[in-house]
Amino acid sequence: MKKALYALIVAIVLLISFVAHSFCFGTGDIIADIKGIYNDIFNDGIIDTKVFPELKFDYSFSAFALDEAEYYNYHQLNTVQQGMYKTILDAVITMKTGNINLGKGTKKDAVISMYAVKYDYPELFWLGFEYGTGEKDDTVYLRFDKGDLEGYTYTHDERVKMMAELQTAVKDILDKCITADMTDFEKEVAIHDWICQNVVYDKDADLDAENIADRKRENPLSWTAYGAIVNRVAVCEGYSKAFQLLMYCVGINSNLVCGETTDGSPHMWNTVMLDNEWYYVDVLWDDVAEDNIIHTFLNVDSETIKKTHTLYSNMSDIKDDSTIYSGEYNLKLPTAKNNIMNYYVVNQTAINSDDEFFDVVVDNIIKAAKDCRDSVEFYYSYKEMNENVVSYDIRNNKIFSAVKGHISDFKGFKYLAYSYGTFILKISR
Repeated sequence: MKKALYALIVAIVLLISFVAHSFCFGTGDIIADIKGIYNDIFNDGIIDTKVFPELKFDYSFSAFALDEAEYYNYHQLNTVQQGMYKTILDAVITMKTGNINLGKGTKKDAVISMYAVKYDYPELFWLGFEYGTGEKDDTVYLRFDKGDLEGYTYTHDERVKMMAELQTAVKDILDKCITADMTDFEKEVAIHDWICQNVVYDKDADLDAENIADRKRENPLSWTAYGAIVNRVAVCEGYSKAFQLLMYCVGINSNLVCGETTDGSPHMWNTVMLDNEWYYVDVLWDDVAEDNIIHTFLNVDSETIKKTHTLYSNMSDIKDDSTIYSGEYNLKLPTAKNNIMNYYVVNQTAINSDDEFFDVVVDNIIKAAKDCRDSVEFYYSYKEMNENVVSYDIRNNKIFSAVKGHISDFKGFKYLAYSYGTFILKISR
């Protein structure tokens, strides 16, 4: 007799709303009962399906591009899951439908493998958010469908055209932002800043529908790298995938991170590897001002990110297997142990105590003036993350007095304070 089958719909649907330096995120996994759709499909044998030509992002234009063998999540899988991963990837890039034979294993293995593919390949903008798993004769199957399941959000012809647009847009960004003499850190900053300057949060994704499923159906590209890079409109998943894709292009390993903000709203951000060390990056949370780019969450350590972000558990820490189907986990997150490549540490604008505030600010303002820069971005590393304090030194003009002799036509400062300890001093002439 037929084995009991059940269907799985997995989605990471990340939605962001930002108002006046306050972040509010609304998102969730779409869990639906589609039992009627899947009653018989896996028992009816493998369905003959049309397979389209393979389509993957072409990194060959970049001399720096990360080798595919280094993608992070594949290496977090066991041997069985790695085999499924390769089969799933092939199915996605050739747009297979019907029953896809993943071989021996469990449906849990299939879900984890699918998750790994989605998080290693940010260019797969046509991959939808619904799919089914099933078992027959100890063999696991995965199924994508166009239509009710929305396994693919675009046709083959549409994705060919869109991939060409994505390819062109990425090349244009790198041609404008990246030079061969840049360090990896400088490349990362340039890409971070391009996203902050050019991508706009998709507020409509929060307004088009009453629930997460409908929001994603109405705005599917806002959850993709294509949406951020080509349309320049995205939610946090789109921001994160765009950052990851551009990091790949310049040879920097990056991964997607799932979790929640401190108010319990789901969110997505990144990790990056620089000089063999992992760091956390949240580009969206740095995109907070129209006229200024800040770098509060560029290359922070685990201790710092946990002050404002709650990371979902690692897969290996999950005791209840049913949780695997929720998507609310990470395969395995690296520990970001230091802050050597933190933006403020590299630029020597991190202020670590009240005692050093005066010297750090004065030295950097004088240096900026000599370099013909009109502003400096600082970070209070020693204060509580959400506490912005206008310094006594600034209020009482001590810094003004110390720097006025070094800057011609100096009239004063404009002080711009941001959340989580970041502030900018602009030189007025």
